[in-house]
Amino acid sequence: MLSPNKLIFGFLVLFLVERNGALGASIDLKADDTGLIDDTGLFLQPEDDGENPELKKPETPLHGDEHAEGADEKFSDQDGNPVQQVPTPNGRLNIFALPVGQGDAHVMQCPNGDLAIIDLGTSDSANNGFWHTAKVVEFLQGSYHLIKNVVITHNHVDHNNLMPSVLHNQYGMGALQNIYVSCTIAGMSTAVTNWLNSISATNKVRTFNGGRACGPNGVSCGNIPLCPANPAVQVQVMAVNMADCDDSNKNIDSVVFKVTYNQVSLYFNGDFEDRTSSQTANGAQRAMIDYYGNQLRVTVYKLSHHGAQTLANKVITCNAHAPKAIFVSSHPWYTPGSYRHPRCDIIDTFINDVKTLCQPTVTNPASAFYCAEHPYTNLQNNEKLQQRYTCGLNTDAFRTVTNNNLAIYTTVPDSTTLNLLEFTTDGIKWGFRNHYSPRA
Repeated sequence: MLSPNKLIFGFLVLFLVERNGALGASIDLKADDTGLIDDTGLFLQPEDDGENPELKKPETPLHGDEHAEGADEKFSDQDGNPVQQVPTPNGRLNIFALPVGQGDAHVMQCPNGDLAIIDLGTSDSANNGFWHTAKVVEFLQGSYHLIKNVVITHNHVDHNNLMPSVLHNQYGMGALQNIYVSCTIAGMSTAVTNWLNSISATNKVRTFNGGRACGPNGVSCGNIPLCPANPAVQVQVMAVNMADCDDSNKNIDSVVFKVTYNQVSLYFNGDFEDRTSSQTANGAQRAMIDYYGNQLRVTVYKLSHHGAQTLANKVITCNAHAPKAIFVSSHPWYTPGSYRHPRCDIIDTFINDVKTLCQPTVTNPASAFYCAEHPYTNLQNNEKLQQRYTCGLNTDAFRTVTNNNLAIYTTVPDSTTLNLLEFTTDGIKWGFRNHYSPRA
């Protein structure tokens, strides 16, 4: 039986959807870290000119009512059990995007329970309310003996600086078999090389083509066994070291790979991008399209470079992938950088130009907006659909969408909310699940 709070929340959602109208209702906002309740009762980021007396903390943030029965309530599974740690294997491929703020941290759980870590870093400090060492260690506690593989897509701190403090011998790293990196071990940061020495893993580092470019230049990068006990989970490395590790732009050297499990596929790309912002000039993204063609089409696309606009996620790339769902790990309000990731233009490209994103709440398989049958059979709509997300219009302004109905997922929906993203698939059925919590 639903609690009174949940019933009230449901009526509130219906009221707001009817009041706000069509898909994509949004508010353009100025960069600020204070809160304002708009006339719908939803939390906004206002323009703060120093003269606004109405600024206040949100009374009903995104994570409000569904957690109202316990302020310390943690993430819970479909049966209401706490998910403070990697859950028990369920025979599916599960991927978690951890809410670390401005960074990337992913945990892949193979059908048999083996784990692969795909990047683990953040530019945000521990006191910014995002997941940091302690929270990530808590999530992995009890599962360290299952970590078989690590992928460091490229040598930037927001992708690897949590590895020394999280993947530590004191927690048990004896099962680790491979650490896949771009370029070579000689080009890695001192912190990462010291970490490798501390866990006696320098002999487990795997490079691609001797630190030279592979992929669209005709040199195969090969496959990597991220789920060694589950051969149906195929991981094809599409490109690595596309800047030939000349150190001018480490993003271009990112390990780019496609995970395929029977009929379902996901695309990981680190911070892969071009050297030029031109939409027509030849570059790494154009080379990928020319070489791979329809092989780039995927079910789920992770926005490259946290949703950056100028050099990454070009229109030709978005169209080449034609995904049903997109997700991103970023922090729109991150300072001192004014990145404002993810950028609205990128998301708008998928909505208005690519037009392949599905709607997670559509249940009719004959509908053009149908995603797939969800592996979880009893999720509420707000668990499988993220209605609210924030993106950057430029270095100063934001847009907060409040009634999204497409498969668009972010780890930081607004300035007070975190979202531990869970993707799950049995190779045919697939879907995302949101685990909201307050940003402490």
